[in-house]
Amino acid sequence: MSTSVIRIIGKIDKIQRINDNGSIIILFKNENQINFNLKSSMFMVEITKRQWQNFRNNPNVLDLYFDIYGKFEIRTVKENKPYIYVKSINVKKLTSKEQKQTIDHDNKTSQNYRQDVYIQERDYDNMWFKRIEENEFQEVDINKVKLVEETHLNSKVSIFNIRNMSEYKELTPIAVRENEKGEYELIAGLKTFIVGKLFSRNVKAYVTTLNRDEFKVEYSLGI
Repeated sequence: MSTSVIRIIGKIDKIQRINDNGSIIILFKNENQINFNLKSSMFMVEITKRQWQNFRNNPNVLDLYFDIYGKFEIRTVKENKPYIYVKSINVKKLTSKEQKQTIDHDNKTSQNYRQDVYIQERDYDNMWFKRIEENEFQEVDINKVKLVEETHLNSKVSIFNIRNMSEYKELTPIAVRENEKGEYELIAGLKTFIVGKLFSRNVKAYVTTLNRDEFKVEYSLGI
């Protein structure tokens, strides 16, 4: 899966199948003209189990409008016909009014598309935790989390607004790997780590056996 991010807006055309892990594959009818100058294009979209739980019991799910961000790649079927496959990062239900306003706004700002994509990649590459079930996170003592990865040790951190940071009610989770000492090594979530350290706050963490490079591949991160 590439690290490129796409935004599609429209309706579910067909529910293809539900995977063993609870994720769902749909055919999605895109109505956002900003993507590849296409209108009403069909996309194959994979939505996570956690995201789908918000909509699966709605009897009118095929009539709902959705705003979907996801990483995409070009695939081909047996007849060598190309199609776009999207792995969702965030799924939002839109009202008809919101759908029209969003599409109108995107069409007016199409000249800034490349810049928007860059911003989306920067922001949404950090949202790996959207793909993980809530019950797989656990609270960890921030003082037991250590920096060992070269990318973190060599990071250039921008200046933070300390007052704003102190008012954060909820921190995004981090990913860690447990070591032989019973402590944790940070894999992803440097900003949360810094805030937790500054204000002695424990954080939610996903404990993995992967190192950072393996984690980036597993969750298609561009960071």
